[in-house]
Amino acid sequence: VSTQSTGWEGKCVSITNDEIKIELAQLKDKIQQAKDVGTSTDKRLELYDEAVGGCRDVAQIIRKADKLESAETLTDYFAFLRITCTIDRFLLMARQVSDKLKGVVETRPGTKMARPEDLVRLYDIILQNYAEYFFFFCLIPSLGEWRFLSKIE
Repeated sequence: VSTQSTGWEGKCVSITNDEIKIELAQLKDKIQQAKDVGTSTDKRLELYDEAVGGCRDVAQIIRKADKLESAETLTDYFAFLRITCTIDRFLLMARQVSDKLKGVVETRPGTKMARPEDLVRLYDIILQNYAEYFFFFCLIPSLGEWRFLSKIE
């Protein structure tokens, strides 16, 4: 069985499960493409959706796997990826709504007009996800509150 390693928060995790290795490679590719500002916003949102779904799929694979080495660290890693992709996705959506409100981007025919309330709702969801992010980092013994705060600043 071939092994793939991934590093996260100072830990090196060996992955021997083929399904997880494939999902991880696909996730990294989707996340990289989603961060490419040259890609259309709609495509980037689609890629973030797929990445979030992939993180959930991997969590199920990990739960079903018997005697998976470093299962807890892998679960934490994919939860972290899911949360950060969700935040990035909603930030992108908020930028899109903000641009529509400013008139920078035209609203396509057949789509709903952007309203200021939409932007407020998106920022509320972003704050909720940052709260989950903060809570997540507080639960991991090897990480402290200072790590979360240093990423925000």
